[in-house]
Amino acid sequence: GLNLAEAGDMFAAFDDAGFVRGVAIQLSPPFGPYEGSTLYEMTMGSDTNGDILSFQYYDASNDAIYNIVDSYEFEANETQGNMIAPVYYNIEFVDLSFSNVTTSSVDINYTSNTEIAGFQFSVAGVILEDASGGDAADSGLSITEGNNTVLAFSFSGSTISAGSGTLISLEFEEINESVTLEVSDVVISGSSGTAMSSSGPVSTEIQFSASSPPPLF
Repeated sequence: GLNLAEAGDMFAAFDDAGFVRGVAIQLSPPFGPYEGSTLYEMTMGSDTNGDILSFQYYDASNDAIYNIVDSYEFEANETQGNMIAPVYYNIEFVDLSFSNVTTSSVDINYTSNTEIAGFQFSVAGVILEDASGGDAADSGLSITEGNNTVLAFSFSGSTISAGSGTLISLEFEEINESVTLEVSDVVISGSSGTAMSSSGPVSTEIQFSASSPPPLF
């Protein structure tokens, strides 16, 4: 994966009660396979062996806090990793993409390494008529659409499981010319309620031709 570490970033460990159990310092190995890269070294403490510690990462360039997917079961005096063979920790991440593009609909697919508790995005280039289906509906999320903005969340705490599939399907007015459909202002929240890092789907070209079926009136 991509190493996100930059000057000003922070990496910290927390227990189940939310107490800080370690804050990492940045190191730059002077030799070896990671020479010149930014790595982290952290001393963690806990009251009991077997405590499960979670992690968060602060990205200074985006002023954003990301949850880490991986956790650590505390063991006194244990050492993990070094500057030659570090241990990798991964932020919660969702990748979105388009599929099944037609002149009146499109699916938005997802690949995620963690649960999705809700999402929101805006659509431009078409007149949105409906947002429904996909794993968002199958997982019990409530979906609303208005002013070309889509919002999905759960009143009961339901989530979309980690994995991949169709997130949601969009329907819009049949186009009568080629357009660029754009998705922007994407916000995806995890089970803890915090925003997750995401990429895509940005935009897709929808081509109209004389062979495209005409609008139905």
